Amino acid sequence: KHVRIKETFLTKRNEKDNVDSPSIWNHSASENWIVSTAKETDVLLVNDAATGEFVKRIGQSGKKPGEFKRPNGVVVIDDLALVVERDNHRVQVLQLPDFKPLGMIGEDKLKRPYGLSVFATAPNAYELYVTDNYETADEEVPPASELGKRVHHYQFSVKNGKVEYTLAGMFGDTAGAGVLKTVESIYADPMNHTLLISDEHDSQHNLKVYTLEGKFTGKIIGDKLFNEEPEGIALYAAEDSTGYWLATDQSDTANTFHIFDRKTFKHLGAFSGEVTANT
Repeated sequence: KHVRIKETFLTKRNEKDNVDSPSIWNHSASENWIVSTAKETDVLLVNDAATGEFVKRIGQSGKKPGEFKRPNGVVVIDDLALVVERDNHRVQVLQLPDFKPLGMIGEDKLKRPYGLSVFATAPNAYELYVTDNYETADEEVPPASELGKRVHHYQFSVKNGKVEYTLAGMFGDTAGAGVLKTVESIYADPMNHTLLISDEHDSQHNLKVYTLEGKFTGKIIGDKLFNEEPEGIALYAAEDSTGYWLATDQSDTANTFHIFDRKTFKHLGAFSGEVTANT
């Protein structure tokens, strides 16, 4: 079943910034923000999460702390905002509400990072997964044998106002159905020990299910269901491990949000907005 839903609000139309990923910070009962990345202008945008009203712009183009170069993915956890910068080859960690830079993750390993997912295992102890869509010299997808580092897994904490991290591993199948050809969005579900990774390659257009340790489970979601790129992933999570996955089928003309069962991955339906497109 496919239904059309009217948007609760629309932020002011903005084409110059090339806005990409959003994440919500629940600061207080009266102050909640949407933090989103502006890929073209190298800043973060902050909007009110209840009304969509513009709040402020954060940062500028550059390599210094607090500056960005092609920020793509963003995720907020506790009072931290983590931003993937594709062209600075790093994840920058900032402290909210002031967006104070706390440090970088992965500068020595990441080549062309895009998406990220994070969860806490204890107070001030975090697991971070970052997709790396590295290419050949002529900007093509490398052969499968070279795709074993499509996802980087880090563990980090904040001590004395600085980020400390270790690289827990890098993974991605190099043969068979679990090969990750063109990666961007990723989402970890620690309660069910699963990791969903979107594959946007023209021959794939699906979501692959890995374990948190980086092993392909053999499960593929949405195969032959996505007409365009499976661009974004979100999780509506209940405390008893049930809930729903939402995944975007990105299109300028027929943008669709698919809904899957959190545990079985059964397709439960889809919806579109009245004007929302190219998400």
